Amino acid sequence: MLSSLFFRKQVLNGSSPSANGKESKEVLPVEPMECKEASSIVKKTWNELMKNQYEVGKKIYEFVLTKEISMSVLFMNSQVDKQSALFMNMLNVIIGYLDDENIMDKKLLELGSIHNKRYGVKNEHYKHFRMAFMNAIKTYIPWNTRRESAWLWFWDHVIQVMTIDAQQKEALVSLNLPPEKATEYALAMHDSFDTVLESPVVFGTDLYGALLNEQCELAELFATEFEFQSVRLVAILQHAIRLVDDQTSFQNKVRLLAHQYRGHNIKIEQFELFGRIFIKTLKAINDKNMWMPIYDEAWEWFWQIVVKIYQTESEQH
Repeated sequence: MLSSLFFRKQVLNGSSPSANGKESKEVLPVEPMECKEASSIVKKTWNELMKNQYEVGKKIYEFVLTKEISMSVLFMNSQVDKQSALFMNMLNVIIGYLDDENIMDKKLLELGSIHNKRYGVKNEHYKHFRMAFMNAIKTYIPWNTRRESAWLWFWDHVIQVMTIDAQQKEALVSLNLPPEKATEYALAMHDSFDTVLESPVVFGTDLYGALLNEQCELAELFATEFEFQSVRLVAILQHAIRLVDDQTSFQNKVRLLAHQYRGHNIKIEQFELFGRIFIKTLKAINDKNMWMPIYDEAWEWFWQIVVKIYQTESEQH
């Protein structure tokens, strides 16, 4: 996702932070920018800002508390000096991982979950903070439309990932299981998946063959040979199954995968079809006499989680 061509939607559509912290309708003359270039600009300007870390941090929180009044309630019990120092250190870590999207997104997911559960931070709070941040740093470094574009790109990504937990919380609440049931499902999936581990390529070939028989146009989604695709799928599923009885870790893993696959333009109904074909193929390679209703129940729940998370992630973008 970070390597794709980047166009600032908010800027080009006429929405950007202005000097008074309000949403400006002025259209900035921002040119298309490669995400790699945006990342480079963010890192370079951040290094400049970190030379005056203490003062920059204080200025950001000054803008947060005076220009974005709705944010003040979140910091009523905080020491601003301490809070600003923590923020600067935290953002320094995140920017340090700009070249490794997987690690950066994992860190952002963890931070988003903490901010949502512990402090009740909502999507609009992040957007207000972004405005204050942008306006504050402009007082310390020379500014131009390239820097504007790069930093807005960075904050878009931060907000998208950090709000995944909060936005999916309600969507998944109906699928949450009691701990005993989660353990039962995990065992059922382990038992029924063992056969796959014995011959992952055979299973994958059968699975993808059945899938393409249903919808031949799905072939364009698979850029690699089925053998490689099969081994990779089995490895992903094996790891996910290990996490099922820890539902938070399991759902976070699926979120990360959904976030990575979002750019492949996979439709929700294709995910649903994949789940149905998967269960059908899994049944076929297992002993009919050993297959139990709990296996159906567990795998149907598993794919409901996958589809729901992918759907929620897709609707956000």
